[in-house]
Amino acid sequence: MRLSYIIAPVVILIAAFASVWILGLASGFESVSLPEWLFSPGILAAVWGFAFFFGVAGIFTFWAVAPQTRRFRWALSIFIINIGLNILWMSALFGSQLIEVSLGISLALFLSVIVLIMIIMPVAKLSSWLLVPYAGWTGFVAYLSYAILRLNR
Repeated sequence: MRLSYIIAPVVILIAAFASVWILGLASGFESVSLPEWLFSPGILAAVWGFAFFFGVAGIFTFWAVAPQTRRFRWALSIFIINIGLNILWMSALFGSQLIEVSLGISLALFLSVIVLIMIIMPVAKLSSWLLVPYAGWTGFVAYLSYAILRLNR
């Protein structure tokens, strides 16, 4: 059995779980001032899932082009770190309401996607372009954390 048949569903399940988790965490977020322009938690979760799908698609198309290479191992390692940063960001912002910490994590998250794109671009342009919506989302997440921090100082 190919490893991708196991990993792909696991990653998709993680994304689905995280989207539902955002909804649960966001429900306890009433004591924090939020930007007026922020959309509902349901939309936030849906957009996150959509963007993460593109991130996963970028990694899997890169895997098809460059399996068993050092570059792929680096990209996969950074993507796994990225998943961890996503979970930490959601926990810090929505769960613990550690807004300053969430800002730092969100910046690391955004930078990790940029590094991922830079690693993949020379070998698989399509794969790197599939990561662009995810980079846009993580940039938005960093700005959201900053905006929430400013409102709650």
